[in-house]
Amino acid sequence: MVDDEVFFARLVDRAGTAAISAPEIKAVLDFARVVAHTQERRYAPVASYALGLSVGTADPVARVEAIRRAIAAVQAMDAGIEPGASDARGDDG
Repeated sequence: MVDDEVFFARLVDRAGTAAISAPEIKAVLDFARVVAHTQERRYAPVASYALGLSVGTADPVARVEAIRRAIAAVQAMDAGIEPGASDARGDDG
């Protein structure tokens, strides 16, 4: 089995995708896992694609932060928390 970084480096070479860092790979895999386990499994690849479109060509650090915000949003959806609502601790995060 090929490791993550090798697979994605090959994907860049062979399919012309944008290069992504190891932290981005982990964050996207975490996002897909959260979507698959809290919503519908079949939504994970499409949600990951939509997320990729939304982060576009931002710098890698900003992309990882955007992915983390998306993970929190999906978890809030699962918990029934409305956008902008404070959580049980009385803050927004």
